[in-house]
Amino acid sequence: MKKSPVVLIALCGLVLAASPRPAPGGEVRHHIRGTTFASEVQQRMSGMKLKLNNHNGQTSFVEVGGFQLRFDIARTTVDIDCGTLCPDLGDGHFYVNDVSLQRANLSFGGSDFTLTLAFEGSGREVKGYHNKLGDDFMPDFQLNNLRLNFRARPKLTSSGDMSLEFSSPKMDAAIQATGGCKISGIDVCNKIFGSNRRIQKSVESSALGALNGSRIQSGLAAVLKLYLQSKNITGKILGVGVQNADLLITAQSSGGTPTVKRPLGTIQVAPASPAPASPSTTKPLAPAPGGTFQKRQ
Repeated sequence: MKKSPVVLIALCGLVLAASPRPAPGGEVRHHIRGTTFASEVQQRMSGMKLKLNNHNGQTSFVEVGGFQLRFDIARTTVDIDCGTLCPDLGDGHFYVNDVSLQRANLSFGGSDFTLTLAFEGSGREVKGYHNKLGDDFMPDFQLNNLRLNFRARPKLTSSGDMSLEFSSPKMDAAIQATGGCKISGIDVCNKIFGSNRRIQKSVESSALGALNGSRIQSGLAAVLKLYLQSKNITGKILGVGVQNADLLITAQSSGGTPTVKRPLGTIQVAPASPAPASPSTTKPLAPAPGGTFQKRQ
């Protein structure tokens, strides 16, 4: 049965909408829904490992895509001093105690990706010691529902791969002390977990540095390369960014030679040649100044 011209036009429109969009200079632009990317990449990161520990040695590490990086977490120290008229009551030392990753979740919120790391909730996650009197004179802490959240931004690596750059770390937990918080009038619980967020900041900065470290970035790039190949995106990555609700990936096509690109946001393409002059009074279209395409973030 013959299809009407209207039906044929509609079918052609569907095919074009589902296909990668060509770009100048031997490039193809791929649009992936942000929510789809987050869900599918999260599945590929299911083997991610992360351990936080500086108690009885620095044994913290993170592992992604077969790449592992060990890192340190600074000890948190509280000076137990009630003023100039009081004797020196020593220091309290606090350590993160063997906290392991339970699961990693990557989500998309409309303009940003968020990586949420959820940790197991058994045992005492923070151990406290007095520098002279030992374990029994400082409270320990249980951190229930412990989470580490990071903003995750797609980035272009120097080798032409895609990775994720992390920022804005935030540690959240329901904190419960195993003993009294006040020692000679000093609230040690407030000093380490209160407005100064000393334990939280120590963990946040250490974990952020590890995730953005070169080995973990290489691991993420390897994971994302396999993911992009599953989407038939096999050319060299020339630019990545977020546009509306989509992840926009510009890759080198099988034909054509692109110009040098800049990471994350700006893609330089060779200016198109002006159209030949027409006998009519209509002027030919000229290329955009500098031949630069700026992607919306």
